[in-house]
Amino acid sequence: MRLKDKVAIVTGSGSGLGKAIAMRFAQEGATVIVADLNEPSMAATVKEIETGGGTARGHRIDVTSQSALRDFMADVVASEGRIDILVNNAGTTRYRAFDAIGDADWDAVLALDLKAVFFCAQAAAPHMVRQGNGKIVNISSSLGTGATPHVGALTPGAASAYASAKAGVIRLTQILARELGPSGVNVNCIAPGFFLTPLVTSSRTAEEMVEHIRFRTEVEALWWDEDRQQWQIQSVDGDGNRDVSYARVVVTAAGYLNRPRWPDLPGRNTFAGTSIHSAQWDPSLDLAGKRVAIIGAGCTAVQIVDACVDEVEHLTVFQRQPHWVAPRKRLTDDVPEHRRFLGRHLPHYANWHRLKSYWGTADNNYPIILQDPEWAKDHLSISPANDVLLQMCLEYIDRTFGAGTELAKKVTPDFAPYGKRIIRDPGGYYAALTALRIRDELGAIDRIVGANLVFGVYDLSGTPSNVQSRPSDVPDILDGRGMVSLVEAYLPGRTVLEARDPAYSPLYADLTGLPPALFTVGHADHLLDDSLFMAARWHAFGNEAELAVYPDCIHGFTGFPMELAKRANLRIDDFLRRCFGT
Repeated sequence: MRLKDKVAIVTGSGSGLGKAIAMRFAQEGATVIVADLNEPSMAATVKEIETGGGTARGHRIDVTSQSALRDFMADVVASEGRIDILVNNAGTTRYRAFDAIGDADWDAVLALDLKAVFFCAQAAAPHMVRQGNGKIVNISSSLGTGATPHVGALTPGAASAYASAKAGVIRLTQILARELGPSGVNVNCIAPGFFLTPLVTSSRTAEEMVEHIRFRTEVEALWWDEDRQQWQIQSVDGDGNRDVSYARVVVTAAGYLNRPRWPDLPGRNTFAGTSIHSAQWDPSLDLAGKRVAIIGAGCTAVQIVDACVDEVEHLTVFQRQPHWVAPRKRLTDDVPEHRRFLGRHLPHYANWHRLKSYWGTADNNYPIILQDPEWAKDHLSISPANDVLLQMCLEYIDRTFGAGTELAKKVTPDFAPYGKRIIRDPGGYYAALTALRIRDELGAIDRIVGANLVFGVYDLSGTPSNVQSRPSDVPDILDGRGMVSLVEAYLPGRTVLEARDPAYSPLYADLTGLPPALFTVGHADHLLDDSLFMAARWHAFGNEAELAVYPDCIHGFTGFPMELAKRANLRIDDFLRRCFGT
């Protein structure tokens, strides 16, 4: 418990935010002094803390009285021995239009929201200075920072007095921090945003607030009405009821990617397997042992591949066009403990670090997207700065897939970096594409029929030649023993991770200078993917290669009808005669 043996005073802790702070302090082991003018509320908070196993004392106090506060602080020190923490939380507000605020309203708000903060700190500080340490936390508001408009949330009235007082609290905190810091007393300020507390509901009840919220409602269209000088808002609720309303101001906060976009594939709704969009991911979905197809190769697809590659039996990635992928530069995205410590204890460090992180990918990268017309004339990149990134990505491709290999060509874009949104490899995407259980299809899917994905098959020259239907639920290799993984079949003794390394995998080796090869496979053979892939790579390295597909055959030469076997042997003889003259 982080506050064990500490004594903490929380003003205005009979309800709302102050009560929540007091409860949490008690959970962390502090002795909490519940200071509030409302005695029943104060007593209820003390009882709730004690019921939960914490320690609390109740003090009824008017925090706007300077003399009463001095006596109160002295009483706490006399009974508890010290004051470690003071949270100045007590506050009030008056929702009044600017021209309707009178002396009483203004004085009441500033007395409790600003003057009381000063008096409480003034009364507690001498005791903390004598101890050599202490913490004062002043509660301001986002209204005081200017981060939100000076209007009471969901209310028609303004909050100029409240906002002025809370802005004063922020400046007062800065002054007290400089004055008391050398004596070991830290003074900080918190400026929370809007949430439902008794202070808010004193001017608007929860029921009244709900009247201003439309649940389960979708905005379908916005039109500017020139005659009204207002936005026309067309909406529909969860029951299909449509409505048209008007407003002077509309804030679109749903985001550009707030709904999934499904590919326009004939037969998509007839797919017999599980079909899911990444924007509507089901966390209960189990991909272990499944044959999975991912349509797309953007940022989200990259992360899904990285996360599921070690679970699935087989994974096919369909990409319309490759993206530039930058290598991961750090081993983990976890925030180290020393940075967490600085964020908690060093003023403004968290804000500085957030700005630094943003600058690194924003302003710092700005020169990369600026075109140098002369450079761009004879380079794929658009400038020397852009070329630095391009070369880094190319080096990553060559290092992972092997320079000049077919797979390297597949993942190399034909446009400059940042021509599309660049991707950062989460750590295992490129490595996953080198795995034997993964195929990266260049052709787009044509249609979906039942459980089959129908896509363009490429002949050895790379030109689409026909359409091939591949079952989506068959294993990679079948023999008399049942299913055998490709890693076991091709790389005995190698692990799946080793199989991702082009140095180990025969599918990604340098095939230069190898003799002619004839790949035979059944039309429904589970090795059709691999046979097609190997034949294409054999041919890409300048070697003679043919792929023979036998529609009536289930499995290579296994189970051939005699007539079909004779025809296959004749084709093999013809191939050898043409290649070797014998």
